[in-house]
Amino acid sequence: MGESPDTMDDYMRMSERTTRESLYTLSRGVVETFGDVYLRKPSLHDLQELYAAHEERHGFLGMIESIDCTHWKWKNCPVAWKGQYASGHNGSPSLVLEAVAFQDLWIWHAFFGVAGSNNDVNVLDQSPIFDNLLNGKAPNAHFTVNGNEYKYGYYLTDGIYPQYSTFLKVVIPASLSIDDGGEEADEPLYAPLIRFLGFDFHQANCHGTTQSPCAT
Repeated sequence: MGESPDTMDDYMRMSERTTRESLYTLSRGVVETFGDVYLRKPSLHDLQELYAAHEERHGFLGMIESIDCTHWKWKNCPVAWKGQYASGHNGSPSLVLEAVAFQDLWIWHAFFGVAGSNNDVNVLDQSPIFDNLLNGKAPNAHFTVNGNEYKYGYYLTDGIYPQYSTFLKVVIPASLSIDDGGEEADEPLYAPLIRFLGFDFHQANCHGTTQSPCAT
């Protein structure tokens, strides 16, 4: 992460210009090949399928997906920028990636936080994930629980996220520990996101059980 194009000069026998042009060509090919299907936000039909999938697998009505962040160490961060990208999470410069992914690893939201000592919360403050909702462009994907109708679905999160109506937090009973197998309850819910972010579930802050906001 953060490698400069000329680092490939000796190993790949490629000039800096060729490296840049190759990366641009690859990125453009990915967008042109997969953009219409994967590089987009879910439509109303997609949301209804997401609702149905999570209801069948987990019994959660109206759940869209899990949202979380991970820190990517910036090995070659310029010295002048290290203070802006320093993070107590890793003790070294890093970039924060906020992502949402589905079971088939359809990654329909990925946002790298800008400069600053970022965590899940202040990355969310800058993230475009709720732009359509705030601008009145989000699909009205209704769902009903216990006779109550809700206009929009929610995301599964860990405890650091704010108390938004669009978030469902994980509840961790004080008596539950990892050794008791508590992680098994939520691992299927987080599995797609964890595989994408590339960290071990046993190191994530998402152990315990979940409680639907519509169950009360």
